[in-house]
Amino acid sequence: MTRPALKRLIVLLAACAVGAIAAVPLASGSASASASTLSSVGTLTFKDTTSGFAITCSGSTAAMVPTNTGTNPFGHITSISFTGCAGPAGAITLTPKGLSWPVNASPASRTVGETSGGHGISVNVTTTGCSANVDGTGAHTDTGVVHFTFSHKSGALGVKLSGGNLHIYAVSGCGGLVSNGDTASLTVAYQVG
Repeated sequence: MTRPALKRLIVLLAACAVGAIAAVPLASGSASASASTLSSVGTLTFKDTTSGFAITCSGSTAAMVPTNTGTNPFGHITSISFTGCAGPAGAITLTPKGLSWPVNASPASRTVGETSGGHGISVNVTTTGCSANVDGTGAHTDTGVVHFTFSHKSGALGVKLSGGNLHIYAVSGCGGLVSNGDTASLTVAYQVG
């Protein structure tokens, strides 16, 4: 693999989130310590998989800084934003919490053309008369994890619908659309932008 191709692989691994996400190499070599910007491809969707309630965002950008240690976490998402987010009741604001989010990877799967990993997330969701927190083991604990897969062939990073530990907490209002403890998923793909 050429050095530019390796660098592109490392950068794309980190995208996710939320679209989260540049990172250090998983093998020999080194990557730049500067942040890389990732832009979402298509829509980003947060879904309450218990009730079926979904939030879609027209775009998302993220920045990740590599750790350059050669071990997990191999980088941290230092910023992420969501634009054009809405649900059935109208505009919704998503606010990331607990940055910087660590990004981990499982390098062994690279030999079959994919690299998988995850990172911790916490996102506050607000709209008129409704607020909640999407996280992992509890409200505002910054322990949310999503699993993603990067394909060397497609050059895109996607967050799997299955896996991870996202749940909805600290629900206020919302008219029963979401409830405390509901499971949640994130779907998004990013590219270097």
